[in-house]
Amino acid sequence: MLDMNTEEKHISNYIKGKYPNKVKSLFKAILKNNKTKTLEVGCGFGSSAVFFSLKGKQVTATDLSATNISQTQQLSDKHNAGVRCLQLDATKPLDEKFDIVYSFDMYEHLPYELQEAHLKAVYEMLENGGSFYVRAPHLLNIRQHIPEHIGLPTYASIYKLGSKVGFKVEPFFGHTRFTTSMIPYLCVEKAIAKVNTPETRYQMLKKVGMANVVVKLSKQ
Repeated sequence: MLDMNTEEKHISNYIKGKYPNKVKSLFKAILKNNKTKTLEVGCGFGSSAVFFSLKGKQVTATDLSATNISQTQQLSDKHNAGVRCLQLDATKPLDEKFDIVYSFDMYEHLPYELQEAHLKAVYEMLENGGSFYVRAPHLLNIRQHIPEHIGLPTYASIYKLGSKVGFKVEPFFGHTRFTTSMIPYLCVEKAIAKVNTPETRYQMLKKVGMANVVVKLSKQ
């Protein structure tokens, strides 16, 4: 069940501008985006959805788990945040459009064979000019090889699927600085993948700020 104290601490830290390093760049990018109609895919216990709502976004929070949706609704109600909470399969689009979509640590829970359907669903829900912000642990991050992570991505895999669906895919460097070219990421990733030892691959990824896949997918 929801640890309300933990979620309250998260929200308090977010309001103070203390964002987790793993999503710092995405929080800042979403807040700088002047559009308001926002969708979170895989909302968990809801602290991010509530925070963005309190900062002026019109947030719809979705999750496959009915428990997570119920807990997010509780948190939203407590803060009078007005988050709309819906139980939804991440491969099924809602019949409406959003300016901003984001997911933090959800993508890796999708099996590989469903990831293209997920990206297609998001693409269908985005307005032209809309942005989809994604953070997920990297496939070569040995620390993230746990049973629940059945679809760990690489920059190459998200670039390939995202481009196929129609997105323009752009990376964030080291979680903090937005860049525009995928070419250096794909080259570095390819080189690191050739290293034999998994722990060494992880340490190399960590050193260059690529232990997680952090990207913006834009609908032109």
